[in-house]
Amino acid sequence: WQCLRLSRDGEPRAFALKVHNEEASAAKREASALQALSATPAGAPIFPHLLGTVRIHDRIGLALSLHGPDLYTLQKQRDRKPFPPAFTWSVAAQLLSALQALDQTGLVHADIKPQNILLRDVDCVLLDGSTCVTLIDLGSCLSRDQLNRKVQRITYVQSRWYRAPEVILWAPITCSADVWSVGCVIAEVALGVPLLPGESEYNQLRRVEAMLSAPPVSLLSRSRRAHDFFDGQRVLRTERAASEPELVQYLPYNQLAPLVGHVLSDMPSSQNRALLILLDGLLRWDPEHRWSGSQAHAELNQLMQAMSTAESGRTAHETRPRC
Repeated sequence: WQCLRLSRDGEPRAFALKVHNEEASAAKREASALQALSATPAGAPIFPHLLGTVRIHDRIGLALSLHGPDLYTLQKQRDRKPFPPAFTWSVAAQLLSALQALDQTGLVHADIKPQNILLRDVDCVLLDGSTCVTLIDLGSCLSRDQLNRKVQRITYVQSRWYRAPEVILWAPITCSADVWSVGCVIAEVALGVPLLPGESEYNQLRRVEAMLSAPPVSLLSRSRRAHDFFDGQRVLRTERAASEPELVQYLPYNQLAPLVGHVLSDMPSSQNRALLILLDGLLRWDPEHRWSGSQAHAELNQLMQAMSTAESGRTAHETRPRC
């Protein structure tokens, strides 16, 4: 990536230039995906604008709208403290809109993570409910059919900490894989730390198992690598543990309810409940049981309304005159 400033008709304009190191088809695929997503009402506000393409020797560069820092950088600057609740809900709503657009265009982003989520405004200093973000890097983006054909031959589909169980287990992949990644990102924004920081695929599945208990038969029966990790009783194979990295505990609890209650103890109970409901819908072993992007967006709207009502009631109670 490079940030450049060009002058056109006497007016300077800054933009980001992304040059693909892979074959030209990767750049063309990303350009095509951006054009399709920008044509959807849900996708236009959150994906970067493709300003044009440029050939640099034997490579293709994409000229994209310029944005601010990514969430990973912001987390480090904040010493991994939880982001403000209003910012968390704003990011959640925007990412769920992105899922809607991906679903409508039949695409799987395949690499949603904090490093690929930028503040839309270069000079943004406030992190609140009005902060807009941009989801970048569609270099790994493929159609659902393409991804299912390639999953046995490619080594990189989603970054490990945000990798859906079906990707690890080689079950059929749909847009629901992105739903899992978004759930992990929302949890990380809310808590300030990664939810499932596995150091290997086996380690990653151990963390998911600790959070959600054993995987359902419905998922394992569709997974080509199920027997590599689980025995017939749906228990992770202990013989692999000796050769795997140690499972380091970064968080005080494995399960979501006590974890959210502990880390976000100062947040209103209505917001804690809403966050748990949202994460429960997004983070499920079986992709067929996860919320879709559209369903999650609708559920979030209802949760936001319920939180607003609860907050209004609490404020009215606190300001009521005492006789």
